[in-house]
Amino acid sequence: LGDYLGLPPMRQERVIVRKMFYRNEQKRKENERRHQEIMRLLTIGYEEPSGVDPVPLENTQEMEKRKQEEDARDLDFENRLKEVKEELERGELEEEERRKEYEEWKETEDQ
Repeated sequence: LGDYLGLPPMRQERVIVRKMFYRNEQKRKENERRHQEIMRLLTIGYEEPSGVDPVPLENTQEMEKRKQEEDARDLDFENRLKEVKEELERGELEEEERRKEYEEWKETEDQ
């Protein structure tokens, strides 16, 4: 703040705000550059056939994760379907047993 002591208070604030804006802009540019470098390094590790744009590693990992989730959902659906089929078969068997018991009871009643 020593640089601004000769200036009026409003002017001091403007100078401070400008310097803060400049520093923030420099940090933003540095972060952007760092991010670009990280993304470049990620894409270098994944080789694509010539003529194809490289796919960033995180996209392939995301696709694999999505595929695993879909596989898990399919497996869960198949398991539920199997359970429902088994339940239906059990219900049909029970119904058939009841029908036989009813017929046997009816025969005994008729006699």
